[in-house]
Amino acid sequence: MDAEQVWDSDGNLVIDEGANTGEGVKVAVIDTGIDYDHPDLANNVKGGASFVDYTSDYMDDNGHGTHVAGIIAAIDNDVGVIGVAPKVWLYAVKVLDSEGSGYVSDVVKGIEWAVNNDMQIISMSLGTDTDYESLRQACDNAYNAGVLLVAAAGNDASRLTVRFGIDTIDYPARYDSVIAVGAIDQEDERPQWSSTETELELAAPRVDIYSTYWDNTYETLSGTSMECPHVAGTAALVFASNIAEVAPDYDKDGDGAWDASEVRAWLQATAEDLGDPGKDKLYGYGLVDTAKAAGVKAIPPTIKMRVESIDMTTETIYRGPNPWTRAVATVTVLDSDGNPVEGATVYGHWSGLVSEDVSGTTDANGQVTFKTDYVKNASGTFTFTVDDVVKEGYTYDPSANKHTSDSITV
Repeated sequence: MDAEQVWDSDGNLVIDEGANTGEGVKVAVIDTGIDYDHPDLANNVKGGASFVDYTSDYMDDNGHGTHVAGIIAAIDNDVGVIGVAPKVWLYAVKVLDSEGSGYVSDVVKGIEWAVNNDMQIISMSLGTDTDYESLRQACDNAYNAGVLLVAAAGNDASRLTVRFGIDTIDYPARYDSVIAVGAIDQEDERPQWSSTETELELAAPRVDIYSTYWDNTYETLSGTSMECPHVAGTAALVFASNIAEVAPDYDKDGDGAWDASEVRAWLQATAEDLGDPGKDKLYGYGLVDTAKAAGVKAIPPTIKMRVESIDMTTETIYRGPNPWTRAVATVTVLDSDGNPVEGATVYGHWSGLVSEDVSGTTDANGQVTFKTDYVKNASGTFTFTVDDVVKEGYTYDPSANKHTSDSITV
């Protein structure tokens, strides 16, 4: 997913100044609540509501919702973890109790609350095997109101259900108005229990995910609940990006801003295809690509190259009784696998008996030869030093040089 490429381009574990962190994008986590006192979440939890019958407090008393919230938006504070979109505005919508159970009617109320409070994204790591008309209508209404809904596909598949084409995707993920997210492991393979069928839209990591947990702790969990927030966090980064710069062709209404349907289409288009080519029942459109979706330009991999050797010789001629001598330096450039690098420009300079800046291009053997002017009655040292080596697609690594400078005395 490479979410860190969006806000930590240099990989120094510090958010880049001015980077896209999803700040200001409003995400409702419809779940068991969120531990809003957790040090990795406190700054990002901006509000919420509870619809369970025993409390009006949206504090998490189970841990599941806090784990989901951390995947989306744990802050960068040098402790614990960091989320996909570390400055998203989180809203805890508590519809599940301390046992992780709840009523569809409360989930419906939570979705309606999200619409009425201007949420841009709803994350639902929950599901049921039953199609409830009230739940379908609530999801459809939210999507039509401009909210992007993301839900876990479920953990109900098996070899037999896949073999016989049995639809195991939970509701609400199965609805057309909701992005159904399936699971993959560290090898980008689908676990056999991750629910499948035609409604599956995207895949994301869900195996052994370390994240925030209730009572200011952390926990490693697995399940399709874990991939849903990865997609929700990615969607938040897309909402926070500039559509005119990232994907102008996807601005279907021409208003210069992302809407839910445009974000959804872009997530599909930028996903890394897995399984059969194109959309399939096991992976949907593929693995969500956070960096690509948020507009990070792919940097092509570069090959390292080094100076393998500098071979120094001299050539002497006579003009009358006087010897005239020049130095010859042959530079050999190899890549990290020991192969000659053809077409590399070598920049260097002569010092000692002569002083001159030079450059030349390596041949098929990775070699380029430099010659000084002739020096009358030369007595001293010719020194050649490589200053730089340049070729598109390659990176010069002077620390790997076997020689950077060499001399010959006459």
